[in-house]
Amino acid sequence: MSQTRPGPKPARSTSRPQRDDAPRVTAASARTAPAAPTASLASRVALRAPRPNLGGGGAIGGYFRDVRSELRKVVWPSREEATKLTAVVIGLSVIVGLYLGLLDLIFSELVRLFVRVAGG
Repeated sequence: MSQTRPGPKPARSTSRPQRDDAPRVTAASARTAPAAPTASLASRVALRAPRPNLGGGGAIGGYFRDVRSELRKVVWPSREEATKLTAVVIGLSVIVGLYLGLLDLIFSELVRLFVRVAGG
């Protein structure tokens, strides 16, 4: 049984068309200094946020540095998202509470009926 080999791949075009909004590089612009990259929102917020002095070291200082480092990684929900999630939690809590209350009522009535029948 012989295996077939795939045919030759078509040649790739060496030049790619540029998008209209892409910056054009010319000889004059290549000699100038590149534009500074824009900072992300997280880095801009971190630059403006005050940095408290947590102490020089020790176990407690290390703990608080680690806590601060982890809190920087947290992606906090928006106000709208937090409101929606809070409504979901409250709604589910009410539903589970009603369900458990109904079960409690049913079982308490069954036990009461059983005690009446067994006790005579």
